This record gives sequence, structure tokens and C-alpha cells, in this order.
Amino acid sequence: MIEKDDYIKARETVENYEKQLDLSLVSSSTCYIMHRTTDDLIFVTTDKDYAERLYNGGDYIIRISQLFNPC
Repeated sequence: MIEKDDYIKARETVENYEKQLDLSLVSSSTCYIMHRTTDDLIFVTTDKDYAERLYNGGDYIIRISQLFNPC
């Protein structure tokens, strides 16, 4: 079990790290979930142009989503 003083020190350290983060850079970004229908390959990309090229080729289903980093 963690001691009270150790917990308080750890919490202060975490708070200091959080203050240093630029949360606007890590909050979220658009991603494209690609599903190739010929063999059920599924992968995720953040490259919109690449995702659209694959989708327009006819072998892929595309889903648009958000990557989120809760830091």
C-alpha cells in the first residue's frame, strides 16, 4: 500500500507534468479506419488523401473517427 506522503508527492509530480503539456496538440485528430473487403484487412491511418485513394479504388470501406489522447 502506498503511504500518504508518497501519494502526495506523486500527485504533485503528475500535476507538474500536466502543466507542461500543450493539450491542444494531443487532444484529438481525425483518423480513417480502412477495411479491405477482399480479405478483411483492417487498419487505421491519419492520411486523408491516402484513405480516399484506397476508398475510391473500390476494395475498401472507410469509416471516419477521432483518435483521442486523454493526457
